[in-house]
Amino acid sequence: MSRIDVPSNIGAVHVGRLLEGTVVVHVYGEQDQSNSPELCGALALAADGDPDTLVVDLASATFVSAALIGAVVLASDAQQRRGARLRVRSPSCVARRVLHLCGLDALVEAPVAPRPLADLHRVMVSA
Repeated sequence: MSRIDVPSNIGAVHVGRLLEGTVVVHVYGEQDQSNSPELCGALALAADGDPDTLVVDLASATFVSAALIGAVVLASDAQQRRGARLRVRSPSCVARRVLHLCGLDALVEAPVAPRPLADLHRVMVSA
């Protein structure tokens, strides 16, 4: 996966192409108005290649402001106009709460169910 780092004042954003047709934007740390231009730039860069799916990974977002929500909504709208989609992956507790309050639950990917421990053990033993 290629990776482009876009540092910001407080948080950071990393853009990587995961699979053909999917681009992931990893958001780290605090995201507010002070680093909103970097996030918007990263989302625009990620959408440049016309991905079928643009994924915004918020697992490591420690603070989410209206600026991040606005950037995600704008990127989602742009993806929809192109016939593509935007998904939010693994939002932190803080990010999940803000997304919920803004009525954006539909953008959040369903979490992958963990494998039962017995299945994992069988895989490890048979390997």
